[in-house]
Amino acid sequence: MFRLDYFYGPVKAYAGGVATEAGASQCSPCAATGTTGWSWRGLACNATCADIPGWGVTDDGLTCKPCDWDSASPGDGSTPCTQCTTAEAYPVYPGSSQCNSESFTGRGGNCFPGHAHVWKQASSGGALEQAEVATVRVGDVIQVVRDDGSLGLSKVFDMPHYQHTGYSQYFTLTTASSHRLQLSSSHYAYTAPSAASKWNQRIAVEGQSIQPGHVLWVVDSSTGSLVQSEVTDVIIRAEAGAFVVWTLEGHAVVDGVAPSSYSSSFGSDEAMRKVAQAAKLAYYLVGDRAARWLHESGTINAVAAGMKAAFRAHSAVKSVVSSELTRALLPAGSTV
Repeated sequence: MFRLDYFYGPVKAYAGGVATEAGASQCSPCAATGTTGWSWRGLACNATCADIPGWGVTDDGLTCKPCDWDSASPGDGSTPCTQCTTAEAYPVYPGSSQCNSESFTGRGGNCFPGHAHVWKQASSGGALEQAEVATVRVGDVIQVVRDDGSLGLSKVFDMPHYQHTGYSQYFTLTTASSHRLQLSSSHYAYTAPSAASKWNQRIAVEGQSIQPGHVLWVVDSSTGSLVQSEVTDVIIRAEAGAFVVWTLEGHAVVDGVAPSSYSSSFGSDEAMRKVAQAAKLAYYLVGDRAARWLHESGTINAVAAGMKAAFRAHSAVKSVVSSELTRALLPAGSTV
């Protein structure tokens, strides 16, 4: 367990993604005459330590064992697992060949991992079924929380993050109701300022700022309504994919939790809502088929990345100009 006290209080951090190979805690080198390699889980002597995903040689060189969750597997069949020393350097999945490997695509973003679940309508007027967000397409109808706090259905018109490959860092929030939401550092979760708060009093808080004690809104499966549930645990995991869905109405329910559909990429929840409104107008012009092609061809990903880069550049220039103007207007000898 690694304490992220320097980041924001005591928070556990674990690597996520692909699990290490299940099996015995150790395997032994083959000792029979004429054999080489390792006897793995009682199998014949036909494997090297490097053949076993996420395993490395112990310090004494005599046995092969699974690497710990915070360690990288050298994959050469003769070297011990290497412990990664910081949260940023943890392997993006158990068994990675190096700490913080190149397949790690980032820590920020406006997204959920590909295995996050939404409730999708199987067909027009049909029953809802659980579906991974990576399988959702523009034009699908999914469960949302409306602006008045009620649950309903709405059509997906945009997926500004639609990335099936690579691993990203996600903050995993577990609640007292056993709901678990994974979201990127800059994606907003909606929190309740008090037990008496209503949905219209919600506060948008970035994923990286959520701590145990924050209260989220979750769906009570027995009543089909929103209730509050306190965050009890926060860990950091690397997970595959990066997706977000924008619906014509409300915000998508993700893994039984009601987060925002937006992030701080454009400065605030409200600013991102205005960007979504502009995207909605474009959707009405092109329709489902063209909008779906734009997403699945990668065009929307490229446009979204360009818009965020332009916004960051504009903000940086504005900050520098404002600072220099302030200095120029101050009396000589003054400091900002």
